[in-house]
Amino acid sequence: MRALLVAILTVILVNQAGAQEVDLRAALKVPKITVRHSEALPFRIAIALNDSAAAISSKPPYSAIVMIVEKDGRITVPAIHQSATATMMVLDHKQVRGLVAYGLSRVVTNNLFPSFVISENDKKAQPFFVPTQPAALDAHELISPTRRGNAFLYYVPREYDDGVKLIEVGIKEFSTDGDLLWEWTSSRARKFNAEKAKANFHDYLHVNSISEFDKYIVISVRDTSEVWLIDRDRKEIAHSIGLADGWTFKDDPRNGFRYQHHAHIDAGGVLTLFDNSGSHDAPFTVEGSRAVRYRISLAAKSATLLESIPIYGAVKQRSRQGSATFLGNGYRLIGWGVAEPASCQGVSEQPLVYSVYRDGEVIAEMQADCGWYSYRALPIFD
Repeated sequence: MRALLVAILTVILVNQAGAQEVDLRAALKVPKITVRHSEALPFRIAIALNDSAAAISSKPPYSAIVMIVEKDGRITVPAIHQSATATMMVLDHKQVRGLVAYGLSRVVTNNLFPSFVISENDKKAQPFFVPTQPAALDAHELISPTRRGNAFLYYVPREYDDGVKLIEVGIKEFSTDGDLLWEWTSSRARKFNAEKAKANFHDYLHVNSISEFDKYIVISVRDTSEVWLIDRDRKEIAHSIGLADGWTFKDDPRNGFRYQHHAHIDAGGVLTLFDNSGSHDAPFTVEGSRAVRYRISLAAKSATLLESIPIYGAVKQRSRQGSATFLGNGYRLIGWGVAEPASCQGVSEQPLVYSVYRDGEVIAEMQADCGWYSYRALPIFD
């Protein structure tokens, strides 16, 4: 493979006042990034690279770099996000067109969540504010295109009459003209730790992705190891894919997924997700994380494993984040999530950030210094 060593030196610092060019070397430690492409890809890759130390502390300097990896492995459009961590989505809608980077901040203020759209032409980042509510502790605000517009997912701190304080999840769907079409909010949807919920706002669900399938809004509920399908018409959880709801997982030696990320279902009823298989607060019982595809039957409550791609290289147990995109032309793009700094002790090899497969063979990959990780790695098609 042809190796390319990239050191990003200049970024665009984004705030509400606009964009300002700054020297990245003055803002944070520059990571070493190694990109290998053995051949040109049919797509580019949108990725956010985050610093674990900054994500945990949420103190400046913020260390979330969003970028595009070109088909030949070159990195373009680097920018630094004013948030602890960031992820990206590719949108092509009337009001939102381009790459949208989302921060995952500890506190959201002024009922506006600062995301931004990156224009590749002038390499400027224009602020794009998502209406939401103030949230506490690791709030995820995410966006997904739908047939009717865009669906926003946000966290809702709610204190109940009995003193229980939970972080619920809210969803609002807007038309491309900005009109509210549909909304839903969870309400004590699953069991929770009563002691934690009385002491502080308890993030008992920890939803980390949103998408659309048929008449449903699909969300990945990490802390219950479930994928929920919310019926738009009835405004209720119609299906909950996971062992807790009695689902059967066929041809899967791991008998299902645990603490997953980036769950989405295609039109043919195939569920794709990144199976972390463990968490920073739950032990791993398997060697490492993986990306998987299941054929699901909602009526039979069964999921048949179609494909499983295990992680390779250094630090196989990825406790947080990650993404999985399986394309119909034989290409697979896997974002490997977080290699915890504690797991890197004594490891000389750079952990993987993403891998691209073609017909089962690795043809491209990115590695970065331990402690730097990707929340999502997504394909961009011209």
